[in-house]
Amino acid sequence: MIALDLDPLNSANFIRVSQTALAGLTNLNFKRLKSIDISNNIYLQSIEFPRLTWVSGYVSIMNNHIESSLSSPKLTKIDGKLSLSGVSKLDVPALNIINGAINIMEDGFKEFSFEGLETASSDLYIIRNAKLAKFAFPKLNKIGGALLIQNNTLLKDIDNNFFPQLTEMSGKMLFTGPFDSIKLPNFKKTSGAISIESSGRLSCTETKRRIDFTSKNRWVCYSNGYKFYEQEKKSELQESLAMKYSTSLFGLVDVGIALFLLMVAGVFL
Repeated sequence: MIALDLDPLNSANFIRVSQTALAGLTNLNFKRLKSIDISNNIYLQSIEFPRLTWVSGYVSIMNNHIESSLSSPKLTKIDGKLSLSGVSKLDVPALNIINGAINIMEDGFKEFSFEGLETASSDLYIIRNAKLAKFAFPKLNKIGGALLIQNNTLLKDIDNNFFPQLTEMSGKMLFTGPFDSIKLPNFKKTSGAISIESSGRLSCTETKRRIDFTSKNRWVCYSNGYKFYEQEKKSELQESLAMKYSTSLFGLVDVGIALFLLMVAGVFL
């Protein structure tokens, strides 16, 4: 197993490293790249971009060593998709903007943080991370697509520190897992539906109360087989039918009283 040091190189268009025996990619001194694809290197544990600031396309780090790490401390922007699979450590403190989808799937994280991320212009997927118990997007205020958090077997609580600034998203919200609680303290708006399925002790009623849901789309929650369903138009229809039924009932009562009075009057005539 060997490490590759590309210190003399500072510019390139596209990097692809696949199916090698490399144990490390260090001192990759590129400042800008179009795309990065590092995949299927079963011995590769360390990936370092110490000077990289911008990727104009996608970044894909997938299926390398089970304890692989990615470090890019100066990276501020990815214009394409970010895909991470099989990564155990992540260091991207300056990353502020990701304009493509974010896929965090089948990684080795126990926890991770996107400390500086404020803009996620597309979908955010966090799926099938068997060791994941905690993550944080402390500055993220808007998601430009869907939010899917599914089948992370140790992720039981989404507390106030996971998405403390998130206020809105443009797509659906889909949570599936052993949740006991879900808290999005500043969330106020989505143009898509909310669907939650928990095998834990989640209270759907309490979760609905905590999430200030202002969309007209449906809100569905299952917890241990119990279903909670809410839809604004359905509620409006129920209220309308109740009002109509109430009015009709009072009308029948009035008619009944009138007939009774006529009958009484007939007796005395």
